[in-house]
Amino acid sequence: MSDLAELILFVALAFAWMSGTLVTALVPLTIRRTAGWEPSRRHRVLALLSVAPATLAGAAFVAVLLPSVLAIAWPRLDHCLVHDDHHLHLCFVHPPMHAASWALSTVVLAATMWVLFRAATALVRFAAALRLVSRLRRSAVVEPRLGVLVLPLTEPLCMLLGIWAPSIVVSQGFLTATTTQELEVALHHERAHLKRRDILVRVLAHAATIFVWKRQRRLVLQALELAAEQSCDEAAARQTGDRLCVAETILRVERLLSRIPNRLAPAAASFGGEAVSHRVAALLDPPATGGSVLRETLAFSVLLLSILAASEHIHHCTESVMALLTHLA
Repeated sequence: MSDLAELILFVALAFAWMSGTLVTALVPLTIRRTAGWEPSRRHRVLALLSVAPATLAGAAFVAVLLPSVLAIAWPRLDHCLVHDDHHLHLCFVHPPMHAASWALSTVVLAATMWVLFRAATALVRFAAALRLVSRLRRSAVVEPRLGVLVLPLTEPLCMLLGIWAPSIVVSQGFLTATTTQELEVALHHERAHLKRRDILVRVLAHAATIFVWKRQRRLVLQALELAAEQSCDEAAARQTGDRLCVAETILRVERLLSRIPNRLAPAAASFGGEAVSHRVAALLDPPATGGSVLRETLAFSVLLLSILAASEHIHHCTESVMALLTHLA
């Protein structure tokens, strides 16, 4: 690996760690602040928070490389000419002339292996889940009246399967065990998941929060999942016009449903879901109406634009820090 590539990789990992640490600090504050919000608005804010580590790190990384990229396109913008030869250049036009220290190389190697291991583990799980989804879809029969796929299984199952193009799948056992009203509520709930693309959002949130600290990562992902389930419960309540009926259906169907296999979980969302007690309690109360996503979205957009606008300063500060770390200052 070239010295420039090693330095760029270290900078990328450093920005990922810093953005993950920043979001780690924001997780408990955001969860508390949005606890009483309308579920779909709370879900959007939590989704924004979940993708923030990757987005902020990406913006900072682009900002660091932007002066060098501009210098390639327009040589008159080459800022490196104002530095002496001993300055560390994080630049494609003027690559660094000195090798990185062994300590920095060790950190880069260890961090890269950790990221690759986490990514490979997740990809293996997703690949196995998608293969199982494919097999289940092939064994299912289309039910045109309900607009779902029916599995010839006696175990009661009702779930959304797939990431990019999900399908609602129920088992013959579920159709037999539920009343017409319960089936209607369950399908309204799953159609809401389908429309909102909740499984895809969940996958992106898991991937983007890899650098968030473990406990806070678990908290934000659980809060995101609960907000998605409550949003779909509210959609089912609006469709049926009976919040109590939806709450009763959740309780009955949760006891009825078979657990989906763990190897299928990354690409599936079951009607039973998680935190049933919180979902039922929310349905027994009047619908929540608070919360506004506009301010959070605008603030996040301004932050991203500010990072890009400050690319020259971020680039220079990063070079200075890297020079200190590599003993080239």
